[in-house]
Amino acid sequence: MNDNVNTIAGWTLFAGIVALGLSIEIFIVTRLVTESFPAGLAIAAAVLCVLLGLWVVLPRWRQAPPPR
Repeated sequence: MNDNVNTIAGWTLFAGIVALGLSIEIFIVTRLVTESFPAGLAIAAAVLCVLLGLWVVLPRWRQAPPPR
């Protein structure tokens, strides 16, 4: 395998793990602050969706050809 592929794969996995970890931390903090399980779950899910959306969109955006 190419070293570039390994580097990209490593950073992609790292970014996914960071997104999941941040969502779990946000859930815990929100749950403790609001004392509401649904609120904590909703906010953590929203953050996870945004982070995973960026995880998918940013690499494709960087690879897109420049507009003419």
